[in-house]
Amino acid sequence: MGFGAAAGGAGLYPGVRVVLLGGCPGSGRGGGVFDGMITIIASRLNRRSALSDVQLGSLLELARPFQVARVMRVASVVTVDFPSDSVAVVTMTNPDITNFGSWQAIGELADALSAARLSGARVTVVASGVQGHWLEHAWLTDLHNAFTAEPTSGDGATWWRCLDELTSTPVVTIAAVSGDTSGGGCELGWACDLRIAEEQALFGQPEVAIGVGTGIGGTSRLRHLIGRSATAEMVLLGAPMTAQRLYELGAVNRVVPQGTALGVAVEWAERIASHSPAAVEGMKRMLSEGDDLLRISESVANDQRIFQAFSGSVQALESMKRIQERFDAGATPRDVYGAPIP
Repeated sequence: MGFGAAAGGAGLYPGVRVVLLGGCPGSGRGGGVFDGMITIIASRLNRRSALSDVQLGSLLELARPFQVARVMRVASVVTVDFPSDSVAVVTMTNPDITNFGSWQAIGELADALSAARLSGARVTVVASGVQGHWLEHAWLTDLHNAFTAEPTSGDGATWWRCLDELTSTPVVTIAAVSGDTSGGGCELGWACDLRIAEEQALFGQPEVAIGVGTGIGGTSRLRHLIGRSATAEMVLLGAPMTAQRLYELGAVNRVVPQGTALGVAVEWAERIASHSPAAVEGMKRMLSEGDDLLRISESVANDQRIFQAFSGSVQALESMKRIQERFDAGATPRDVYGAPIP
């Protein structure tokens, strides 16, 4: 898996938090130079310095004299918090489009996962700040425009950067599913190591209803989690399943009361972080490299090839526009894709 190279990053320095403010959403520039203003908040020295266009590595060196404790990017829709030294909570809050995955938002999510890892997180919880929704499927405006060579809000390759952060680093990831999740949002959830879901949450792979396919491994990972028959039901009917049903099938680790997923996920994260770092990393390697032995990565790549073959058809593009118009008018995924089938 090559965890060692991916895990290399900043050491921990007590006392000060560094916050990267602003940025240029949708610029497609991730992990390198950040646009906008960067503010270094040095609590011990009670001083501030304003900088512009500073690379993350240079920022760490600059911050070393200030005894920096944390480095994070506070982007327009994604935040990073540290409830304890080795535990990060990455939260997407994009109420304007109810946490649908715009390319901009997914780019910020990838940046945040990377920043948490480089700041010393050994367990990261992925959460939502939008009531009723965890992470939803791709924003259809971006998906449509990606196929028609029209402007998008960011770089679609950031979906793969998110997957890499979730599956190809030593950081253990926990999805705190506090609301409905669909499509690419579900796929990111399936890529997490653990899933805590609230009892009211629905999980859906509605791609067939849109006229596209699961583009980032949803079918392959879901089949690995719950088997071919249940996966076929989910991806061919296009109807959502309840958290309880998916718990019974093995895709969800715990079903918890409404409003408690984040708290339970953080409790699990702190317990994991209390164990030997070498042992936790070793166990994640066993899980991840075991996936490779089962050829999960090859299967995910095959999903993408098939997705590309038919998801840009005229019929699919028309469907994307029609469904996105319903979302823009205020419809929810429950309105568009229906309720679980009894």
